[in-house]
Amino acid sequence: MKKRYVLFAFCLALLLAMPAALAEDRAVPFEGSYNLVYLDDTFYALKTDRDGTMQVIAARAQDSEPVQYCNLPPSPQNVPWESTYEDYPDELKQQLHQVVSSLFAWEGKLHAINYYTGYIGTVDEGGVHWTDKKIDNKLYFEHSNLRVYGAGFGYEGQFIVKLTDYNHAVEMETITLLISDLATGQTRHLPLENAADAVPYLPGKLLLQRFVSQSGKMVWQLAEVDLASGEVTPLPMVMPEVVPDGAVNPYGAIGYDQTLDRYYYATPNKLFMSNQKGEFTLTALLTFDMMIPGHAQGFVLPGSAYGVFFGGKLAIRQTGRAVDLSNSLSIKAQYVGRGTMELFRQKLPDTALFLDGTYIRAADAGQLIRNGDTETDLFILPLDAALRAMIEKGYAAPLDNAQLIAGIDTMYPAAREALKNSEGHYGGYPVSFGVRTSYIQREHWQKFMGEEPYPTTYLQLFDAMLRFNQKVASESPEAYFLFDKQEEQILRQVIHAYIRQYETGEAALDFNTPVLKDTLDKLKQAFEVQRAAGQGPQEFVGETSGDSRNAPSLVHFGMGGGNLFNKANIFGITEDHLPPLTFKEDEPSFEVGQMSVMVINPNTKKQALAQQLMEVFLSPEAGYQTWYALRPDANELYPNPNYEEAVKRTKEDLATYTEALKKAEESGTATTEELRVYQFRIDLANQDLKDQDRLRYLVQKEGLENFRAYAPRIRYFERSQLLDNGPAQEQIDTLMERYLAGETQLDGFLQALTETARLVHQESK
Repeated sequence: MKKRYVLFAFCLALLLAMPAALAEDRAVPFEGSYNLVYLDDTFYALKTDRDGTMQVIAARAQDSEPVQYCNLPPSPQNVPWESTYEDYPDELKQQLHQVVSSLFAWEGKLHAINYYTGYIGTVDEGGVHWTDKKIDNKLYFEHSNLRVYGAGFGYEGQFIVKLTDYNHAVEMETITLLISDLATGQTRHLPLENAADAVPYLPGKLLLQRFVSQSGKMVWQLAEVDLASGEVTPLPMVMPEVVPDGAVNPYGAIGYDQTLDRYYYATPNKLFMSNQKGEFTLTALLTFDMMIPGHAQGFVLPGSAYGVFFGGKLAIRQTGRAVDLSNSLSIKAQYVGRGTMELFRQKLPDTALFLDGTYIRAADAGQLIRNGDTETDLFILPLDAALRAMIEKGYAAPLDNAQLIAGIDTMYPAAREALKNSEGHYGGYPVSFGVRTSYIQREHWQKFMGEEPYPTTYLQLFDAMLRFNQKVASESPEAYFLFDKQEEQILRQVIHAYIRQYETGEAALDFNTPVLKDTLDKLKQAFEVQRAAGQGPQEFVGETSGDSRNAPSLVHFGMGGGNLFNKANIFGITEDHLPPLTFKEDEPSFEVGQMSVMVINPNTKKQALAQQLMEVFLSPEAGYQTWYALRPDANELYPNPNYEEAVKRTKEDLATYTEALKKAEESGTATTEELRVYQFRIDLANQDLKDQDRLRYLVQKEGLENFRAYAPRIRYFERSQLLDNGPAQEQIDTLMERYLAGETQLDGFLQALTETARLVHQESK
């Protein structure tokens, strides 16, 4: 009995001696920080504010939030990246030479390195103290420009930093390594094949995350690399397949616990472990919104704990225990915002939520469901013909939650109808909305086109563009008729608009019409004249492309993004909404809306729980733009919860950039672009402080009224056979590419489109 008591007391003492945070799951918010270093039970991170102010913040695992550890020299703003480093002004170089490029641990102390100079310094509460010790940093430059920007790490007396490249064959970011001996300063390049990350491992070795081809598939693999010889030895554990086509691969934060002989990797929602090179098993749950190889960090901590750092958040998890997944929901969606995921967790705090962020189309989801998939509970899919087919055929479980049904009932008719199945029940809930609209900058139009009325048809638009280019393109090369549009983009918009205008589903669409031929012929002439005048694609310099005064363009065609309900930053330029163009006078015209819809897998047994999760979208907090855009009666202004902070920050910006502009003008060396940037930021701040409703409300009165004027004309064209986000649309895109490349003439192009439409219609019967 005495022996058992002594053993119990000993174990209790060990537990009490363990850092408090390591005995339970924890999260430490390192908001806005990067380059995390773990040293002596403390995490250190770099943090750079918007104005370039830099500091080191620090926290122990058991702390609720980090505190400032020290201030650092600021990072200079508006570095002329288009110039080579050798051509930078001396004053700018001197500032860059003081900046901490990366923190790292060496000889039990926190150190810093400057990539521009190669100098090493120590870091303590007093800041960075540069020494005369340096590495040979010639390999850090290419063509007189710095090519290393990411953080490095210290390992066995060496500083190791990843040199990033891009493998276009697999559309994946890859790395090689620059390794510097901190004693001699010598730097060498270690080439690697298809590696995405490298972290400390066994003596003389690093652990690699790389992708390899196995049995005709590209898969992830852990391997060890010998730092002396460069020899790479694969490890036997099976890892997931690589997500193809440039999509984000949600795997990272690799690590190795030498004491336990345990390997780790993470996804946004799961932490996996492998003991003694055995099979990877789930060991803990995570709450990240995404994960990227080489950009997430893993930390081996005392007491079998493991830390995962990504996107300014540190999650600490106990490992080696079983994970209960009986109360969980799995979501397949290419993207769910960080704030939305947090609302999901608040709504269902006791439910484990798993987000698979790989790209998926409605056609793919429908195939999964037909194959009996039960692992996925919810999908978020773009509204297109394939999703319509899913809903109509019962491959999306109908909603029976009264609150959700009532919420959809308040939406515009076009949105409601798009969500109904063949029995009139709603088959999903909208979670995001977008619309592409056009406008004309009145003052620019009047300057170049006089009192000519705005166009209402595509033929009128391209006729005006042709006349503009014949007169203006060579005389005023900075002025463009269309804002930031190339011929292939406009051709695609015209062909898609023609399909939306005339496709009925009752008969195959005929593209061999005089109006379309005349329109495309005029479009071609307009761009030929533009090219002959020496105008290529519209180019912008730096940040001021957002300032309409520096980018004179008459027609902003099919623009999207930004806050739908904000007032425009006009600075004396009036933006007149241009209703959707048609092909003939007095035809009905419709704005093109986009919507993503959350649907429930009919195979899941968690349909009630899934609908509880959907209730998050009943509040504008989950996405105020979508909430307001879909509801015609939502007309109360939506307040900015951070209004006071926004005013304070705007006043600080005004003071900062006013002083910066003054110094830049006095220096005599500032570039025109630098002066423009400062003036643009000053104008923005003055505008927002003068009209503080821009800061007080996220949905503003003028912006909401403008949207409500055209919102009833929004359609989703979700029943289009040709714009199916699939094979038919891909074939149309191919025909457009061949036409633009000169492989077919206009008549042949229109005939090929007509034949494609005939085949698609025939297959739909």
